[in-house]
Amino acid sequence: MGRIQSILATVVGLAFLVFGAAKFTGRGPSFKYIEYQSGLEWVDPVLTFATGVGELAAGVLLLIPSSRLRWARAAGSALVVAIMLGAFALHLSPWLGVSTPTATVEGANAPWTAADFADGRSPRQFVLSIVFGALGAWLLARAVPTARTTPTP
Repeated sequence: MGRIQSILATVVGLAFLVFGAAKFTGRGPSFKYIEYQSGLEWVDPVLTFATGVGELAAGVLLLIPSSRLRWARAAGSALVVAIMLGAFALHLSPWLGVSTPTATVEGANAPWTAADFADGRSPRQFVLSIVFGALGAWLLARAVPTARTTPTP
């Protein structure tokens, strides 16, 4: 894998370690807002935890040098693409939207109400899902050999 791919894999891997770790702090409003909008009470603990575990796994796999485990970067890239496709789909759903709440009101707890979310909204998370999804797809395309590059027996 070339130098550019290694640098991008490292940047995306570190970002996903940060994103994944943030899911366990309980501070992000996105999953709380999805729970509020959808009425599905399991979203915040279950989907938040599953997404955090997936992001941490993707980050670790992307940071493993391709010289150690050839499949690690492909698996990490595939996880990034899958997680970002899920994020993209949720942003286009009526439950989250392109512009998401940026914070919850201090001391707010489930069950969530409209008053629990601060007034500020931003498309930042939607844009990040597109950017990191595209980077993951590019890394995945470079990590998985194509039929043309596979040597014939």
